[in-house]
Amino acid sequence: MQNKRAEKDFFDNFVQQKEYDVFDEKGYQRILSEFNSLVMGGDDKILLDVGCGTGAFTKRLQSGNHLTLGVDISFKSASQASKIVDGCYFFSGDADKLPLNDESVDIVVFSGVLHHLPSMDNALAECMRIMKPGGDFFAYDPNGVNPAMWVYRSAKSPLSTRKGWTLNERLLCKQEISEALKKAGFSNVICKGISGVTYKYVGTKTGMKILGIYNLFDLCLGHLGIANSLGSFLVSYGRKA
Repeated sequence: MQNKRAEKDFFDNFVQQKEYDVFDEKGYQRILSEFNSLVMGGDDKILLDVGCGTGAFTKRLQSGNHLTLGVDISFKSASQASKIVDGCYFFSGDADKLPLNDESVDIVVFSGVLHHLPSMDNALAECMRIMKPGGDFFAYDPNGVNPAMWVYRSAKSPLSTRKGWTLNERLLCKQEISEALKKAGFSNVICKGISGVTYKYVGTKTGMKILGIYNLFDLCLGHLGIANSLGSFLVSYGRKA
């Protein structure tokens, strides 16, 4: 079971010090390009960003006549997002029990949420509940088989650290996410690795010193043609029939 108090406390404390905004602009645009290639466009849609934090990615999801909503387990994060992001609506809530009506949302984005969940079943079932038929699901999470992510974050690595991560976070692989989406009832399921999600901030001094090297290494994976397997992030997609 997810330690929800740990999640709330971690992000409430974090945003008291700074905005939660860890990628640089190229990193955000890399994820956004995958979103735009997978999710069906169109006007007058309702988009929900689950795990919106202080709205760094939510504001980049605004498009056309979409109504863009953001929800986060951290009340302080959602409150701060409402102050710094114009044109979106933010509120606090739990991915396992979203305060929205059945079949009320066209697009659901999980912004780095799946790897915070011991089991994805409840959150994905809730996602299916609130999505309209034909709705799109999109998510991004760290890739558990990326060499740098494994060294820095895997419990099996002698160099790993929990600093900057909550107690609930873990590394995921493509197969686990794909199976969870299919189990929840999604069709057209896609889960693939990507490179080029470059950071501007990590939670340790050592990490900050080598961040440029990490970003360059990840970009090289894409040029070598192995990002689908070893890229730093996994992007996931599914459609509600």
